[in-house]
Amino acid sequence: MQPPETRKPAAGQAAGSSGASKGWDRIDHQDHTTSANIVQESGGNSNERQQMPNSHVTYSSKCYVTVCVGCDDMFQTSRRDQMTCTGACRVRAHRNGSMTRRKAVCAITKAEPVTLGWAMALSRLCPHLEPAMLAGELEFEDIMPDLNRAFVARVYEALRMTETAP
Repeated sequence: MQPPETRKPAAGQAAGSSGASKGWDRIDHQDHTTSANIVQESGGNSNERQQMPNSHVTYSSKCYVTVCVGCDDMFQTSRRDQMTCTGACRVRAHRNGSMTRRKAVCAITKAEPVTLGWAMALSRLCPHLEPAMLAGELEFEDIMPDLNRAFVARVYEALRMTETAP
């Protein structure tokens, strides 16, 4: 069981003040140390802290590529469970029944509803990875960086096409 997240004052700070604006008091959930402790362990020199790798601090840098249930367009999101690109698409998906259909298909297959959007993005952007996914050699978390690169490349390609159009 993970210990609850706690905040400790950074080196040289009073117990009542917070170093949240500098990000010095975030906890690494793997070794339960704060970057403030790293500063203290390095002799309290904050310049040394800036040179230390960011691997000691937990950041959420996940980015998912999926297909919107409402408009059938691909989009990027930092939320793992997001199935629509906008609020308007979420309303549209509920009103036209596409959200209900996706959830029904996923209930039959015992899959998360969001994974269907990921699979659709995979087939559109990286069809060469589908056999490995179907064989169980890869997980969606493994291929998401490839999907992101392919998505960004497609966006830049579309941008170049619009710049050269008369």
